[in-house]
Amino acid sequence: MLQITPDAQFHRVPDHVPPELVYPFEQVFVDGFDVDPWKVFQQIQQEAPPIFYSPISARGQGTWYVTRSEDVRTVYQDYRRFTTAVGYSAGGQMARRMLPLELDPPEHNKYRSLLTPLFAPKQIDRLEDSIRATCDALLESIVERGECEFMHDFSRTLPGTVFMELMGLPMDRAEEFFTWEETFFHGATPEERAAVGKAIEAALEELVAERRAEPREDLMSMLVHGTFDDGSPIPHADVMDMCWLLFIAGLDTVHAGLGHSFRYLAEHPELKQQLIDDPSLIPAAVEELLRWHTWVNPARTVAVDTELQGVTLKQGDKVAMLGVIADRDPEVYENPDAVDLNRDRTIHWAFGGGAHRCVGSHLARREIGIAVEAWIHRIPDFRIAPDAQDSLRYATLGMWSLPQLPLAWDAR
Repeated sequence: MLQITPDAQFHRVPDHVPPELVYPFEQVFVDGFDVDPWKVFQQIQQEAPPIFYSPISARGQGTWYVTRSEDVRTVYQDYRRFTTAVGYSAGGQMARRMLPLELDPPEHNKYRSLLTPLFAPKQIDRLEDSIRATCDALLESIVERGECEFMHDFSRTLPGTVFMELMGLPMDRAEEFFTWEETFFHGATPEERAAVGKAIEAALEELVAERRAEPREDLMSMLVHGTFDDGSPIPHADVMDMCWLLFIAGLDTVHAGLGHSFRYLAEHPELKQQLIDDPSLIPAAVEELLRWHTWVNPARTVAVDTELQGVTLKQGDKVAMLGVIADRDPEVYENPDAVDLNRDRTIHWAFGGGAHRCVGSHLARREIGIAVEAWIHRIPDFRIAPDAQDSLRYATLGMWSLPQLPLAWDAR
């Protein structure tokens, strides 16, 4: 069994949960999770039932976890039984609803349709030159140093800059916004995280008011002055809710993904050499690294009493999808723990699934792919900095990511 920290909060196990399905887990309370999350998930895959109930939680009640790819697909797709509209972000640091994430179809569709065209592949194609220019400028600033703190010097700045330009956020506040984002997800106390959430909301309120008075060619202006399919304007509260979600997701998700990907490449020079020898393999590498890490594992609320693979779930139960384990499901993937650039199957849960699949997935893929291409061209010998390997730790609260990733290379 997992080693649980003494401060773990245990809750009463409901009567409908069989004892054999109880397996204590929540990442923030597991010893060793910050050192190697994937070792923890491998242990869960070996020890726990495919659907298990954990009485440990910081949210006031226990949680069901599903770990098989087939069951993850069911929970993502069956919004009538597994809803995002009930308590998805209630309380805590969430200052606002996250639209359209907190709506189920069909209401979800009218909001999703506002965002989908803005993140479609053709739109992302138009951003490619800007992404490459930002990437090149960042590399130019560090290449002669022979070292960098990747998470600060590159990983947060590349997707953060691209997103801020797309959204229309003021670039002179980039450092402030990046700091807010880091505190929002990884702050020391709930009070600190909630206070930053309110600061983000206030800043967005200010910017929305500016765009209402003076529209620009940016995503925020399109939402502020946009209309639904029936021609009716988008209410101010809904604009704020969508901007809130975009800010929270846009400034952190790719930042985390780049950290995971570049640590793996730095520690596996044989994979990096494959990409140096044949850059056409980079898209396959991006997909495999996304599958291998799958660091976003969201939850749903059971909307009606139901069963999943014979397990009784009651209305109001929380269900979390461990896509990170489902993406190593041996029933789906041959040799699932290996990063294999020649897999026929590239489907994974890194961007979620169903109606709520990440709207920014095309942009995330493009940013990670361009970053890998640029690094192996300009700094192909990057590696973990000397003496840094043993000190690398993951943040355990919410979406796990690397706060720091010191890299080194032969200075040019």
